Amino acid sequence: MIELKKWPESIQVLSDFRIAYPQHALINTLPAKLALAYRETAQWSLAADELKRMIALAKTEQEKQDISFIVAELYDKAENHTEAILSYRAYANKYPEPADVYMEAANRLAELYEQTGDPLKRRFWLAKQMKTVDQLGGKADDRMRYLAASASSVLANDAFIQYKAIKLSLPLDKSLSKKTKALEKALKAYQKTASYGISDFSTEAGFRMAELYSHLSQSLMNSDRPDNLNELELEQYEILLEEQVYPFEDNAIDIHEQNASRSWNGLYDDWVKKSFVELRKLLPGRYAKDEASMELINVLH
Repeated sequence: MIELKKWPESIQVLSDFRIAYPQHALINTLPAKLALAYRETAQWSLAADELKRMIALAKTEQEKQDISFIVAELYDKAENHTEAILSYRAYANKYPEPADVYMEAANRLAELYEQTGDPLKRRFWLAKQMKTVDQLGGKADDRMRYLAASASSVLANDAFIQYKAIKLSLPLDKSLSKKTKALEKALKAYQKTASYGISDFSTEAGFRMAELYSHLSQSLMNSDRPDNLNELELEQYEILLEEQVYPFEDNAIDIHEQNASRSWNGLYDDWVKKSFVELRKLLPGRYAKDEASMELINVLH
């Protein structure tokens, strides 16, 4: 029946045989046959169940490893998230090599935890991807570096959100110290993202780093003023604030210009475009000219 590809009939006969003759000498040959029949009939979870039996029957560790990953993929294909997570996690915890397969398992775990609403476990496996690529150094291939950059981007954006959530309040020196520490943490996270050399994420990192400085300058200017100042003291306070703000604005401009300059090398993605938009606001005299826009369009086309 298997040779004739009569899959439903094969499944019925093999299942009946298993029930009728549990001690038969051929009983251990059934999982492979049933796994094939279930895969041919797109019954992915049942195929995975049979392959799990084959893990226990495997003669070598390599066989167990190969089958374990296929089991996870089949549960994943069946959209059986619970079993897929358990299987990918068991694989990743037991088999760190080969690193490229481990990275795919860790990446899929992060995606599944996102889908099932478990952000902490998602970030655990994102960090695992970064750690793996960092340890490999130059041995990591393009796909692995892409996954690490993607993971790093998520964690850097977390740092950005935490930074933005810190409000500047009086006394200003204390809240500003807390916010600048969060700024440094976020900057370091985005620099890490950019270090993987993947343009899809390095341009986002560049834009976000500039936004970190822009946000700080705006937060300073919008911060509460002490209510015990007279008119002259308040004016002096405003001048001091502006002196604090200028370096942050300059940093934002510099980083946006670095990001925008990627366009001259043919890289003009959404994040580069966004940097141009911000530069038109920050330096309208230089970037908000129609002829400059037309010049850019001509160069790109």
